[in-house]
Amino acid sequence: MKKTLLLVCIVLLPLAALAQHHQFRTMAGPGPDGPQDPFRVVTRFLELTPEQEEAWRALMEGLRAQQQPLADQVRSLEEALREAMTAPEPDPAAVGALVLEIHALRDQMRLNEEAYRAAFEALLTEAQMVKLQRLRQAAELAPLFPAFRETRLM
Repeated sequence: MKKTLLLVCIVLLPLAALAQHHQFRTMAGPGPDGPQDPFRVVTRFLELTPEQEEAWRALMEGLRAQQQPLADQVRSLEEALREAMTAPEPDPAAVGALVLEIHALRDQMRLNEEAYRAAFEALLTEAQMVKLQRLRQAAELAPLFPAFRETRLM
């Protein structure tokens, strides 16, 4: 089943990409010559309504407000860990405690991101969710593309 899905994706993804190339370029804004606004790209690709856009912006702001203090704490703890590790005789208990604190903060950040994604998905219609799922499947296959291009199979 996985091989079949992989084969179908490998065959159909380039065709779908070609079919939507023009439409995507007009949705995405500037191409290789300039930066693209990720919010605009996602909004246009998923065809979000203004209400969905507003709700998504609020979700992003909430995530940013949650993650920033945690990221600051991680940076501070990583610096303390570097200092502890470069000490003439590192204290294993102190090093272990710092590693555990960093791990716990990163785990909380991961949980925050999962909750954010779930809340975003709750905003979507069924058709929008299908598009998002297809994009996620394509992202899983993306690491294969260079090998297929280099071997002239794409």
